Amino acid sequence: MNPREFPTLGHMVCFHNRYNLGDEHQHRSDDYTGWEHMAMCFQKQYNAAVILPLYMLDHSGITIQTHPFYGELGRWDSGQVGYIVVSRADVAEWYGTKYCTKNLITKATQLLQQEVETYNNYLQGGDEDDYDWEDDEYETPISPGPVSPGPVSPGPIPVFLNINNTRVGLFSSTEVANQYADETYSNMPRKIFSVDLFYVTDYSDG
Repeated sequence: MNPREFPTLGHMVCFHNRYNLGDEHQHRSDDYTGWEHMAMCFQKQYNAAVILPLYMLDHSGITIQTHPFYGELGRWDSGQVGYIVVSRADVAEWYGTKYCTKNLITKATQLLQQEVETYNNYLQGGDEDDYDWEDDEYETPISPGPVSPGPVSPGPIPVFLNINNTRVGLFSSTEVANQYADETYSNMPRKIFSVDLFYVTDYSDG
């Protein structure tokens, strides 16, 4: 059974001319000038707490993950297909609190990663018994990681945007974070803004 049919925190918005991926949505790729523009629009539309890029490898099956694929297969048979996004309001509701805090954004980021890994397992023919649907932070099979790591340069690394040391969102790149800060908080001094690189291990239970 498709794990996206169960309650999930994130919303997967995907675009592909051959495969029906992710969740149902009303977005049209023609409405955006590119992935960066789409990320900016999603950030505003959803008041996003977390937005992660989705990359697909189409080679002897489908693999999907939140970071680019490396090596020869990644060079020729992969590319970005969308984003997984969650609003600040949905994060607060999911964890039963009034406010979307820095710690909750970190936990939500981890959960969205798990949702992508679970969906990837499903696309590869994984068994439904691999999922523990009784836990809102269900366990997922271990991801195999990037395919054939090699000298190919990785794509943009997602970053957290902070205002006065308070984490306000996760963006697909430093450029997108800075552009969002300039447009949304134009009346605030730049010195109060900072970014932290996001890594898969950048999780906290606090």
